[in-house]
Amino acid sequence: MLTLEKLPKNIFNELNKHTNILLFLISEDMDILDISTGFEKYKENFINLSNLITYTHKTNFLLKVQECIKDQCTLSFGTNFSYDSNDVENIPQSFTLILHYQEKGKILVLADPICSLSHNETKNYFSMINDFSFLLRKSQKLEYTLIKKNEELNEKIKIVEYLTDHDSLTQIYSRKRIFEELKHEYNRYIRFLEPFCVVMLDIDFFKKVNDNYGHQNGDIVLREFSQKIKSLIREYDLIGRFGGEEFLVILPKTELKSAHKLMNRILKEISNFKISLSDKKNIQITCSAGIVQSDITITMDQLIMLSDTQLYKAKENGRNQVQ
Repeated sequence: MLTLEKLPKNIFNELNKHTNILLFLISEDMDILDISTGFEKYKENFINLSNLITYTHKTNFLLKVQECIKDQCTLSFGTNFSYDSNDVENIPQSFTLILHYQEKGKILVLADPICSLSHNETKNYFSMINDFSFLLRKSQKLEYTLIKKNEELNEKIKIVEYLTDHDSLTQIYSRKRIFEELKHEYNRYIRFLEPFCVVMLDIDFFKKVNDNYGHQNGDIVLREFSQKIKSLIREYDLIGRFGGEEFLVILPKTELKSAHKLMNRILKEISNFKISLSDKKNIQITCSAGIVQSDITITMDQLIMLSDTQLYKAKENGRNQVQ
């Protein structure tokens, strides 16, 4: 690369022998004052050096010129030229520029080519870049669309799973799901012998609610009752709708005495619970419960049957009680 220190007076003539290296003299306003022969082909289109710099490099070039003027120094940096002043994409050559401050605000600029590209090569290069950018954007758009579709699908799957696992009226576990939970708890008991209890709950005189207030209000009672029970049992206990006004509750890691104590407290809360019907009228209900503790000699189906038997005992003994 040529340097600008101790330049001979005939440097412009010397550079006529090196047509691939450009040298020009500019003013502080970057107007072109003198040029080497290699720059002759540009002078018809450019009278100011800043117009030769491609758009993407112009800001950096202007800052470097200001720095050269301010510090009256010599500095170098890389940039790109365009043969066509209106062409900001096709870049035939990249250059290393050396700026050398002269007296009276004049600057010598030496442009040493880093590489040369034919116009067609440059167009092909940028065409490839544009094609790649288009494909990348298209790929990103497709990826985004796929992500959104997957999110929508996952949401629909969650809705389907929820509808399968929950009773549509009461929003507690469905009969199918509470049976699955009971099977899981029973198998865990067989393996670790940790006791649990099964509770069968039934709303007392529920037929009278439907007869006196209508089935719509009967649905309200079922919904409010099940949600109230859910709020009263422990966090790890489980409740599901067994059918009609009957509900199955699973009490993990619980012995019979503790289960009775818990259910007696719940039945007392239910008896004081007021349910607002569709006409804003409040009613109070009671319920009965039958409890059975797990036993190695009792099957899962027998647990359900025995808890139902205990429930009928509670009803026969006057309802609103635990057996």
